[in-house]
Amino acid sequence: MTTAHAAHSSLPGLAIGNGLGSIAVQTAFLAVADFAYRQGNLEHAAASVANLLNAFLLIVILAVVLLATMTTDMAIGHISPMSIAIFAIYMFGLKLAQNTIHSPMWRPVRNEVTKAENQEKYGRASQNRTSRLIGHFIAHGTVLVASGFLLSHIGGSLSERFGLPDTLVGASVTGLITSLPELVTTVAAVRQGALVLAVSNIVGGNTFDSLFVAVGDLFYIPGPIYRGATVQDQFLMGLSILLTAVLGAGLVVRQRRDWSGIGFESIAMLVIYGLGMTMMFLL
Repeated sequence: MTTAHAAHSSLPGLAIGNGLGSIAVQTAFLAVADFAYRQGNLEHAAASVANLLNAFLLIVILAVVLLATMTTDMAIGHISPMSIAIFAIYMFGLKLAQNTIHSPMWRPVRNEVTKAENQEKYGRASQNRTSRLIGHFIAHGTVLVASGFLLSHIGGSLSERFGLPDTLVGASVTGLITSLPELVTTVAAVRQGALVLAVSNIVGGNTFDSLFVAVGDLFYIPGPIYRGATVQDQFLMGLSILLTAVLGAGLVVRQRRDWSGIGFESIAMLVIYGLGMTMMFLL
């Protein structure tokens, strides 16, 4: 909602920055969730082939988005063909992820840390009636959708009032705020022992968020939204790719924990995100 409304309001920087900013900050949020899991490194315990594949899929889509900012003369109507490719790649990636779940060609090594999830209860939610859970889910989702529409108005006003670039506002303000539900969901999942869910909520959510730029392209009538991409947008794409690559490395290496009680990837993601956002402000 935030991205689509910003694009329709001719604020391409805010639309692009919101989607990409969400990816960057949500990846950093995994480090926060790692602190909440004290038995070991979260990426080690939440071993999942689907999560690893989703990380690679996200890198591919972000690379296509980056390429789209360099091929802005290509258009089908007012839409870039790259946006169509992004949707196609996403659907193909989902199919591959489904195949890896049903017929995996390799499996992560199980140990005392990864066994913990199967032995723990996921909290009292499983004891509630399904209809009640669905009702709560719809009600809370409706609030989020309405909030996203309002955040677009607020983000545009902040950008105009303080003279800040739309991309910066999208990455640092609306992107952060729209990502807070992901942080709460992930930490709550960790506390309930649903470790794979906690990681997939971020990794899978980020992959879905990568579609936001393509959605913004649909609602940006003047032409391909990538024409409005700035150096800050491209920097944010590179930052998101870097963060996702570090996360993917953590999922492969599966370090148990280091002196800080979390894995190397969590420390690296926090440092990279902090430095990256500082550099964006300097840009």
